[in-house]
Amino acid sequence: MAASLELTFDLGSLDPQAAEDACWACGASAVTFVDARDDAVLEPLPGEFRLWPRTRLKCLFVQTHDAPGIRRALGAALSLDPALIGAQQLPERVWEREWLKDSHPLRFGQRLWVCPHHERVSEPGAVVVALDPGLAFGTGNHPTTQFCLNQLVKARAARTKQAFLDIGTGSGPEMAFTLKGVPEIGIAAMADAPYAIVLAVLKDGPKSVDELKGKTVSVSSTGSLTDWLGQNLSRQQGWGIDGFKRAPLGTTAAQTAALKTRQIDGMIVEANGGYRLEEDGSGGFRVRVARGKGGVRMPPEGFAPSQTAVRQALERRSSIIMWARPGTSVASTP
Repeated sequence: MAASLELTFDLGSLDPQAAEDACWACGASAVTFVDARDDAVLEPLPGEFRLWPRTRLKCLFVQTHDAPGIRRALGAALSLDPALIGAQQLPERVWEREWLKDSHPLRFGQRLWVCPHHERVSEPGAVVVALDPGLAFGTGNHPTTQFCLNQLVKARAARTKQAFLDIGTGSGPEMAFTLKGVPEIGIAAMADAPYAIVLAVLKDGPKSVDELKGKTVSVSSTGSLTDWLGQNLSRQQGWGIDGFKRAPLGTTAAQTAALKTRQIDGMIVEANGGYRLEEDGSGGFRVRVARGKGGVRMPPEGFAPSQTAVRQALERRSSIIMWARPGTSVASTP
């Protein structure tokens, strides 16, 4: 694939929305506002669009062979001298994987490591969970994630009787920690459909699920909730689980970029990813993966108390009580 063209210019006194619209009108595939210096911007208020005191705007054009022409056209749309617009060619790379280069192993406690697949942990006695950052786990740098994992490690190290109940909900990848020795066990699943996940396509893309056969559809990561939904969406069409190719591309932003540059034919993402395509006029979603034609039903969340709590409940012949919304069913075992 040909190199992409990146144009940059100082926003200055230009209206941000007008400048962004001009970039889209000239054929940009991506538009980004960046800090031109190193100014702190605090959390914006709801609905507020806050920029840095000095802001630069970057716009990306793919598969273009007329860099000078696009530069002149953008300058005319902005009433800006084209000489003030910087230009550089960006060699083609696997962009959805580029950001992983900055991801490194994280240690929790003395032995537990979360390690992306491109790295290795050589620490003697290390217990390693091989997991790439993404929608399932994030980067592992969030304070809540670190606190929870450190507490689980401490519980494992204490090796004493513990009377606590640890309830975790999620799509399933965190259960990998159980296999690595974390003292908890999955005992139930709260079955309901993931209504907020959709199959999003471009405006001129596939018109229905039937047209996906043999196409390429992105998911967040291999083995993730979206990957599972993709397999079952294919299976329900009678194609088996590989009726269309599933490409693990990471974040919704990376998947959207791949879709707009036509590297993929669709993406299985949260609903707001489809709504954004509708807002900018480039596409939308064809089906909510959880319902309608081709819809999938599955248990998206797990109930995981500590092994100690389960053992004590069994010793006391007591029960673990689960709450369910009216209209839902709870499956249980003796």
